[in-house]
Amino acid sequence: MVFQLLGWGIAVAFKTETFYDFFGGVNFIVVAIATLCLQGDYAVRQVIVTGLLTISRGELAGFLAYRVLQREGDARFETAKDSPMVMLIFWSLQAVWVFVVALPAIFVNGSAQNPDLIWSDYLGFALAFIGILLEVLSDMQKFSFRSDPANKGHVCNVGLWYYSRHPNYFGEILIWWGLFIATGALLGAEPIGWVCVASPLLTMALLVLVSGIPMAEGKNLKRFYKTEESGKEYDAYFAQTSPLILCPPALYLGLPSVLKLFCCFEMPSFKYRPQKDSPSELISDPLAPAETTATSGSSSSPPGAADDAANGGSSYGSTGTGNGRAPTGDGSVPDPI
Repeated sequence: MVFQLLGWGIAVAFKTETFYDFFGGVNFIVVAIATLCLQGDYAVRQVIVTGLLTISRGELAGFLAYRVLQREGDARFETAKDSPMVMLIFWSLQAVWVFVVALPAIFVNGSAQNPDLIWSDYLGFALAFIGILLEVLSDMQKFSFRSDPANKGHVCNVGLWYYSRHPNYFGEILIWWGLFIATGALLGAEPIGWVCVASPLLTMALLVLVSGIPMAEGKNLKRFYKTEESGKEYDAYFAQTSPLILCPPALYLGLPSVLKLFCCFEMPSFKYRPQKDSPSELISDPLAPAETTATSGSSSSPPGAADDAANGGSSYGSTGTGNGRAPTGDGSVPDPI
């Protein structure tokens, strides 16, 4: 919390939001390393868990800081940065989020036990490592795609994005499930450690139900429907691409709707539903007849929406945005949860 207050003080003094996501990522690292050093028992399990967390948050913090500096602003704080108390709420909520999500590392590092590594440790380490790779690769692929002017207005369907509309979110979720599973050998003697399941569950709730995919899709997909051609392109991508879990398009396209909902988290609200009373929007629906058309118009992402937007960028669960990646607020598709 002290680290967050320092960040809040800097943000208020300079009326800037530039360091918000960076401080959130670094705070994870501070918590992990501090709990490791305070216990003073540098067992293999503790070192690996701390190392995986540090690598994942270090990469994310650096990437987000770079993007914010590129954009010269963050739409989430367009008005909030002028109010010290509103900014304090943002920074305090981020501190709570960091503490809850970092629970597996806090528990492992604070435990007096040091049993031998078992299958749950290896499984947890593997899942977390795979999650880190997915995040890094998806960010690099999206950044490369968006850096090419020829791709402007097109949906990113290259690399991991061919198999998932949000592979970065899937990677983030794998990281925290992996670190939770790595606590398995300690839970028998210290059942209080079961509270650590709040870490992956909160991450999933934020990304799937609150501020991740919901703020990236639905009405925030409007920018892909500026023309009939771009609307059809996104409709095809949406219909055959899993929202979260990596899945071959041919397989996903043939799945029953009930399996897409309960196994792949394809919520009805993720689908773009144009305002039929608005002449400026293209009326396009993946299930509608091909001849359905309408005129195109301007669009803008609402402040606070994460612009992963099935290809606008990435956002990972940070309080208020699904982990910190937000749009420029001008309707453009910069690649940022």
